[in-house]
Amino acid sequence: MDIAPLAADLASPLAPLVPLLTQGGEKAAEALGEKLGQAGWEQVRAIWDKLHGRLGADSDALQELALTPDDADAQAALRVAVKRLLLSDPILRDELADLRNQSKSAAVTAVGIRGNGNVIAQGAGAVAAGPGSVVVGGSVRGSTINAGHRE
Repeated sequence: MDIAPLAADLASPLAPLVPLLTQGGEKAAEALGEKLGQAGWEQVRAIWDKLHGRLGADSDALQELALTPDDADAQAALRVAVKRLLLSDPILRDELADLRNQSKSAAVTAVGIRGNGNVIAQGAGAVAAGPGSVVVGGSVRGSTINAGHRE
């Protein structure tokens, strides 16, 4: 099993959510549940529950990402931390590979919550609710998505 793509598949959807996930508590869970929908929230939560406590010394990666979720270096640090964890724990690697495969069957490959509360969901079968939210059926790279909502 190639670990790098698995680490990327696990870390990518978590990266923009780390600020809310690290806040913990009912309010953060409710906010994510509303934004992602029940199925999306359950997938993210299952992955988060398996990774969060085990990152240990790499918790600096989570702290940095919580402060700067859009920073490519912070996102890369999370991928490296997840990759290191997967290499050291084959049982966890298999469990997370199964979760990733379940997530892919739901086909939501990336979800982001922006500072204005808008959701961007990417992938076939993705759902984004709320004013200014965007769903992308394929992929978008190096582009700006304007939902047309300005105040």
